[in-house]
Amino acid sequence: MVVIFQYLITHLIPDKKELSALWVGSLIYAIGYLSLGFARGFSFLIFSMVLITIAEMVITPSSQSYASKLARLENRGRYLAFYNLSQTFGWAFGPMLGGILLDTFPGRSIFIWGMISFIALLAALGFIIFKNKEN
Repeated sequence: MVVIFQYLITHLIPDKKELSALWVGSLIYAIGYLSLGFARGFSFLIFSMVLITIAEMVITPSSQSYASKLARLENRGRYLAFYNLSQTFGWAFGPMLGGILLDTFPGRSIFIWGMISFIALLAALGFIIFKNKEN
């Protein structure tokens, strides 16, 4: 999906609309992750992964573009390095959080995916608030 649709999705996001793309992408992430909690078959899992992949294709270029636009030219490298460091922390601590949730809620996947979905909803809310303050 990424190979086929990334270019198209990137061009559908207008310039200076990164914050809108970030909150929409976060909302799609939340729906995709929450749908995993209700998955009862392989086809439903595929549907969930399609949603999550669409969210990733919206979020990734928008977040990198917005991080670079926040910085002055001489600080752009620092901003992007901090952005990548923050993203790497998520990759590093995500499996640990998943393990804790699996231990805390064994056999109740809706709680696990619901908590992850809630984090995505908080991100969407944060992007909406930030967007409104920027205007």
